[in-house]
Amino acid sequence: MMWRKVWTAAGILGAAVVAYCGLTANPAQAAVADGVISLEQPATLYQGFDATRQSTGRTLAAGTRWRVSATQEVDGVQWYEVATNAWVTENAQFNPVVYQPIKLAQPTTLYTGYGPDRQSTGRVLPIGSAWKVLNRVVVDGIAWYAIGANQWVTMDTSANPAVPANFTNAVLTVTVNNKNGANIYSTYQPNRYQTGTLPFASRWRAGRQAVAEDGSLWYQLGTNQWISATSGITTGAVYPASAQINGVPLIAQRPELPNGCEITAVTMMLRYAGAKVDKMQLAREMPRSKDPNKGYIGNPWDRSGVTIFPPALMGLVQKYAGNAINMTGMSFDTIRYQVGLRQHPVVAWLTLHGFPYHAVVVIGYDASNVTYLDCWTNKRGTMSIAAFEKNWQTQKRRAISY
Repeated sequence: MMWRKVWTAAGILGAAVVAYCGLTANPAQAAVADGVISLEQPATLYQGFDATRQSTGRTLAAGTRWRVSATQEVDGVQWYEVATNAWVTENAQFNPVVYQPIKLAQPTTLYTGYGPDRQSTGRVLPIGSAWKVLNRVVVDGIAWYAIGANQWVTMDTSANPAVPANFTNAVLTVTVNNKNGANIYSTYQPNRYQTGTLPFASRWRAGRQAVAEDGSLWYQLGTNQWISATSGITTGAVYPASAQINGVPLIAQRPELPNGCEITAVTMMLRYAGAKVDKMQLAREMPRSKDPNKGYIGNPWDRSGVTIFPPALMGLVQKYAGNAINMTGMSFDTIRYQVGLRQHPVVAWLTLHGFPYHAVVVIGYDASNVTYLDCWTNKRGTMSIAAFEKNWQTQKRRAISY
């Protein structure tokens, strides 16, 4: 495509213009004069001008000047051809709105949308960070800002739980399951350096929570001792008010595994984690024992099958996910932590469908309810948090994640 150079009495206005071919822009004052259009606002570049026009996805910068080779009027809207079949208009209906950047005054939760069905991404943006705004929507008096594709934030505190200066009863349990344990650092900011390690399953009081410039979440365990939120599970801290994990596959246990809910649920979790596994493979691979804490009792594909508990599945989850967390006995905060902050699904043991043991995959929660995938019904289910906790307690709060 050839671009037309724009000439004035003084000579060439510019070799090229921002947008289509990386040309150099020149500021101007008049809107349209002497066959030249001067853009007072950013203008979307279209292929065509009539009802069949399509946006090129490019925007010409405000203040740039373009020679007009043709004009057309459609439904009262004036269009200008600035290159071969490349058209712009000054009509606001066809041009993007320019928003001022925002600067965050608090740790701010990043959401997938702005409506009532919005979901937390599990990411927290740091105080003081600045973001370009692509769109702005007001819902129930609350302004929401798009800062990326399906990435929305709001300044309203109702969607951003306040972070206290100090926690009074927060405890971090190290869940990085490897021989080196979890690293601790001098600070949470980018200039941090490692000062030591903490062993797997050790428990530490967390005094503060902070968000680094890259949006990562950290906890302070002591003076100049900081640990990444990805290294453990923290109870008694601050979590997203709601969260939902998308993309966890729903896999039916039947007909192949009528007594294999646990390994089917673990398969769903591992598949989401990126492991290329299937339920039958894992059903054959999981250990066997008369003690469910050491292995599966019987076989999940026939009537001999009973159950298996999290300790016996740690090795399998560690092998395919790179880490394994036995969450048994922990509070509901651990589910908020895994699902809300880390975006890791949790396999939880309940008493359902007349079975003494049944495992589901928890993928979300809000202020009132828990959302889970049920491999027996092959459907998504919901349960109030109160009912879930009461049911979960019948299984001694057994759960596993990674």
